[in-house]
Amino acid sequence: MNDIQNPLKLNIILSLVASILGILVVFVPGMVADIGPYQFYCNYFGIILIAGGILFALFYFKRYKAFESFMKSDEEKICWEYDDALYESFIGELNAIQKKASKKKFFILLAIIVVLSVILFFMLGEESKMLAVAFGMFFAVTAIVFVLIAPNSFRLRATNKPYCSIIGVDQAYMMGRYHSWNRARAKVKEHDNGQHVYRVLAINYEAMTVNGKLFREWNALMPNENSETIQIAKGMANKINRRTKEFEGKGKKKDILERLCDKMLGRSDGAKDDKKRKKKDI
Repeated sequence: MNDIQNPLKLNIILSLVASILGILVVFVPGMVADIGPYQFYCNYFGIILIAGGILFALFYFKRYKAFESFMKSDEEKICWEYDDALYESFIGELNAIQKKASKKKFFILLAIIVVLSVILFFMLGEESKMLAVAFGMFFAVTAIVFVLIAPNSFRLRATNKPYCSIIGVDQAYMMGRYHSWNRARAKVKEHDNGQHVYRVLAINYEAMTVNGKLFREWNALMPNENSETIQIAKGMANKINRRTKEFEGKGKKKDILERLCDKMLGRSDGAKDDKKRKKKDI
């Protein structure tokens, strides 16, 4: 297990590369006369790249440190190592499903981008029509990167040796990817592709995706199907579900606006305590 590389390192590097590209987009047009008239658009998209790259780098660095702590911690974990043939067969099937879904999403997004760009082209004045072209190119490239290229990182990470899964009650390393959650539903289930049935520990949790915050299911393949392995997996699933119930029992943490509204309406914890004290005094 000491050979496992931190899977967040690549994300940090790519985020920093995006920031460097943003810097180039901002400064290069000033050195090339033909691109000079489009300096405004270059500045606009360059600043988006710089800011986005830095924010993502900070986000992934936080998860990078969390993964390092998870691997070094003494908390209870399941550690499974896989037979190469079984693991590669399972990953190959998941990769084929993902590619098919990614292509479908890309063509839908591309059609939307083209329609919006054409509408924008005819709505803008003569001197601003290039903005519609820049809009279309920027979001088309973004769609290619996030819908077609980025998902391939799943295959690259999943095929990194050693093939293993490490699962705790609120964190896991599965298929080369680091996962963490506050709320999750876990269960032992069968994954049937029509030719082979794989038994997995399925963990369904809420996470940020390209389409926003969604619940997604990730499967930890079992190295074998003997009764001991199945019981261990079911035991961990119960612990994950129990921890989720405990988290939900504490109540969802409210954001600043919700807390401010509660305070104004006298519904905050402090206001409730004051009312209780006044009743006691009476």
